[in-house]
Amino acid sequence: MTAVPSPVAVVVVPAATPTPDPIPRDAQLIVLGFDGSGDPAATARWRQLLAPSASHVTFFLSGAYLLRRQERDRYHPPHHRVGASDIGFAGDWQTRMFEQLQAAHDEGHEIASHTVGHFCSGYPGSVGTWSAADWDSELTQYQGLLDAVPLTVGAPLGLRSPCLEGDLQVLRTVEKQHGMSYDASGTGSLGSWPIRQQGVWEMPLPLVPIPGSGRHALAMDYNFFFQLASGRSLDPRASVVVGQETRAALEGALATQLRSGRPPLVLGAHFEHWDHDAYTQAFADFLTAHCGVGPVRCVSFAEAVRWLEVRSGPSPAPRSSHTSPRRPTSPGRAAR
Repeated sequence: MTAVPSPVAVVVVPAATPTPDPIPRDAQLIVLGFDGSGDPAATARWRQLLAPSASHVTFFLSGAYLLRRQERDRYHPPHHRVGASDIGFAGDWQTRMFEQLQAAHDEGHEIASHTVGHFCSGYPGSVGTWSAADWDSELTQYQGLLDAVPLTVGAPLGLRSPCLEGDLQVLRTVEKQHGMSYDASGTGSLGSWPIRQQGVWEMPLPLVPIPGSGRHALAMDYNFFFQLASGRSLDPRASVVVGQETRAALEGALATQLRSGRPPLVLGAHFEHWDHDAYTQAFADFLTAHCGVGPVRCVSFAEAVRWLEVRSGPSPAPRSSHTSPRRPTSPGRAAR
């Protein structure tokens, strides 16, 4: 299998021809976003892996990583004490994170928002209970924190909410007010086209079958981890098997999209190492095999939305209401 490159001190990214603009109308898009996106070594590895095909992804940056721990009192989260965050704050890796994210942006990748404090259900004050005023405060603070750091990446054009939670009707209204063009917090079904709601494109993660298991998972690495390993680390031999099952599910999802009129295939991932990187490896092998091959183009959410804006697609099919457990980013995972 093609491995994700190991961390290196200096990453030399091969020169790449920019993805043709506009993307062909009949392209099959794969749209991948990474939640959290604080680990500079992981950003470097994915930049290097995607460069040969001139492919792009979206890094959904958590705003808590725009602050060092000693600066945390600048953040006033809704329904929490000042300086609270369920994922901690940046460590001495912050400068390297800025360098990697800026380089990624300059190469055509997108830096979008994963909000700030990452407050998920199971605890008081989770984003699932937030009002429009709460979301407005969170998005305003995110932009303020972004404006105060050495990153020139523009205002985020969209976001993915923590754990895919929150009242999407309320959230979309606030996103529109903040000039955002898409939301990536919803869940849907294979074969369905994104639709625009309240002036914001919905870019949902689809529910995909896991071949041979009779089970389904949202097309995100943690959901495969939950379905295939019950959220517990397996021994290395078993990890190989779950990695193969994840890759098979991704291949099946792509095949479904190709024969369903080619709606975008939306995927989600994290900078995590569950099951000895089995899921990361499956996603890496999948993208390496398909990005830029035949009709497939691997693009950021911003690129996908621009493509949708100029393309007259078929009427969207009804969405599935099934869901699968969602994963909050673990505290300190980005601190390498």
